[in-house]
Amino acid sequence: MSESTSINKNGVEGTGTGLPSTVAKVTEPRQKISADWHYLENAAVDPAVASEVDEWTSVDLPHTWNADDTTDVITGYRRDGSWYRKTLDMTPEDGQRYFLHFEAAQMKADVYVNGKKAGDHVGGYTAFDIEITDQVKGGANEILVRVDNGVDKNLVPSQKADFFQYGGLTRDVFVVTRPENYLKQVRVQTPNVTKESATVALSTYVVGLDGFAPASFRHTITGPNGDVVASGNDPVYTIADPALWSPDTPNLYRLKTEMLDADGNVLDTFEDNFGLRWFEFKANGPFFLNGERLLLRGTHLHEGHAGMGSAMSDEQRIADLTAIKELGANFVRLGHYSHDPVIYDTADKLGIILYDEVPWNRGGVGGAEWRKNTQEMTRSMIEQNYNRASVFLWSLGNEMYWLPDQEGGGDKTRVAEELQLLHDIAKEMDPGRLTTIRKFPEGADIIDVYSPSIWAGWYGGGYVQYQEAIEKARAEHPYLLHMEYGGSSHVGRFLEEPFGRYGTSDPENLGTVEEAVNQTGVISVAKSKVWDMSYMIDLFDWYLRISETDPDFAGSAQWAFKDFGTPIRPENPLPFVNMKGLVQRDGVKKDVYHVFASYWKKDPTCWIESPSWNYREGKNGETKTISVFCNTDSAELSLNGKPLGTKTRDINKYPASGLTWDVEFKTGENTLSVQGFDKDGGVVAGHSYDLQYTTQKAGKMVDIVLTANPNDDGSYTIFAEAQDKNGLRVTSMNDRGYFTIDGGGKFLMNQGTPTGSQTREFASGTSSIIMYPGETESVVNIQTQDYRGYYITVPAK
Repeated sequence: MSESTSINKNGVEGTGTGLPSTVAKVTEPRQKISADWHYLENAAVDPAVASEVDEWTSVDLPHTWNADDTTDVITGYRRDGSWYRKTLDMTPEDGQRYFLHFEAAQMKADVYVNGKKAGDHVGGYTAFDIEITDQVKGGANEILVRVDNGVDKNLVPSQKADFFQYGGLTRDVFVVTRPENYLKQVRVQTPNVTKESATVALSTYVVGLDGFAPASFRHTITGPNGDVVASGNDPVYTIADPALWSPDTPNLYRLKTEMLDADGNVLDTFEDNFGLRWFEFKANGPFFLNGERLLLRGTHLHEGHAGMGSAMSDEQRIADLTAIKELGANFVRLGHYSHDPVIYDTADKLGIILYDEVPWNRGGVGGAEWRKNTQEMTRSMIEQNYNRASVFLWSLGNEMYWLPDQEGGGDKTRVAEELQLLHDIAKEMDPGRLTTIRKFPEGADIIDVYSPSIWAGWYGGGYVQYQEAIEKARAEHPYLLHMEYGGSSHVGRFLEEPFGRYGTSDPENLGTVEEAVNQTGVISVAKSKVWDMSYMIDLFDWYLRISETDPDFAGSAQWAFKDFGTPIRPENPLPFVNMKGLVQRDGVKKDVYHVFASYWKKDPTCWIESPSWNYREGKNGETKTISVFCNTDSAELSLNGKPLGTKTRDINKYPASGLTWDVEFKTGENTLSVQGFDKDGGVVAGHSYDLQYTTQKAGKMVDIVLTANPNDDGSYTIFAEAQDKNGLRVTSMNDRGYFTIDGGGKFLMNQGTPTGSQTREFASGTSSIIMYPGETESVVNIQTQDYRGYYITVPAK
């Protein structure tokens, strides 16, 4: 399969903007040019108009103009156009073609070289090439890129999606030099894989001038140890005793394909990694990889980090995926779109199975332009990630029929017809992988693997219903994955008596476990807005006990690994943040993380619930049940140095696999500590923390007291505590608080984190924010709707 393209070698004179720019000299065949760009926040469409503006600023890529305004205290974020500019010093040669390779431009891009439009692209999550051969000249070449994330009803995801659609060049950019006839891609299929042998079938894709056809291809396949295991000119090979790819053994093979002319000269070379594995879902049963049952222990990942938005460095992306692997997960759903290429490469190397998704998220079906764009995004996703060993599933959408953007777009027959087209595209391009969707029952029979909506204990019903809901779904959908479960947790918020296993429901009439499109009038834990950490620890513990002990359970993915920004949740305890993560937006572990670690983590771990709950209230002589989450064979809890007995972990017991102790705290300071033992009685894990216990019941709040606690980096943590007239903490105080600052200092703001948000709800009577002192002293204030403020002065640095 090939394409034909005519090349004009004549250089084109650029107009230039006259603005200062750092020049990048192009010397490599594939050269990253992400450093030293200029950025103009101006929505002008004409590049000549943009060039006349003087307000350009220096930036490095990746970059988004929405890093701050998405999680500030103001509703809405900038959705419009902006410009990027860079100068390339090039020496074009005859017989060579030149491309700008963008790993992403969110959400649409127009590219100009020396004042002439070179190309454009629609869609914010897949890479694309813009050929600039006709536009470049010897010497300086001006690159101008207009990127636009404005609302566009012909583009998925819908504007009603529950995540921000950032704007900018949010991934890296490269200059790529290729011969005039080049090898675009070699797709690796592995139609037959067993433990004894594997068949590797290669399909080459060539782009060339009219009439060009290569004489032959020479393929070389090396194994994980670097030895050549197959070579020749044929497109099909058999590899004996293959080193299989799996989460525990992520073995990768390396393909090198050379395109040859009639004299055997190498015209172009393509190299890529691939893996050998086979997998299947058993009807009404578990998932198998390489002939053995594998429980898919999964989570979800959005692009995003505090202070960065989606413009994350490769290092940060790798850190996110590495943290997921260290937790013990083996499966990640990339929500709700394709991610940066480094994610797929890292998953290949770490051994993480991926669920890649077309960004058809809500909005229903559109017209001809919408359909063209969506189908092209599907093709691009599959083409770009075709050879990735980690990708097992192509997801074709999520909640697609919800909240239609166009007239008649929610018609389920039309949605199903479009889904069938996308399924057919996926199967034609890649028959070796499975298709999937989440939450569109009418499409369940179209795709290979289906996920219903089950949010037992959060959006409806109680978590006690989870086992029944899974069994019902498994009977209805033979090939089942459970995508999305969990709930929101506000760091530091705990209750002595949280909602129980029935949630907010009547035990005799629990109701639906499915998430409703419209939450108006719904009664649920989610709508209660309590969102205490203690309840979420209990919910996850219940879910994981079931998934880990059900022999027919294929797998699931908790929603989501990391808190992320969303435009449709302005009244959350952290405004504009979906707080369902196991870690905060800055990657700091939340308490619920440790529940998963106790079930999934391979290294020994123990954790007492909870260091964040370090102020407890009760009566004299009252016992409190303490849960300890360990993955060790047994554990022993101690209170104030006194051992309370050793217990054996039993995953069939709830809560905490039977690792619970009833303790009687003394008034004042207490220390809880635990040791985890292996089967031989050796200490392999431990954890401890201090807490304050009071038998005095706090009265009505009369004050909020601020203290400034210095940090090692020169900053302060401003700590706010609601107090009664006797100075006791009022743990029932959970109102929204507002920090203000005057003078030389500044807050860490717009992070969407517990200590980086100027406005947030209190958590069991406390709140905090990071503050950086300035050249002069600062006055810091905290207030609520009903409390008029408490001020402290923080000295200059």
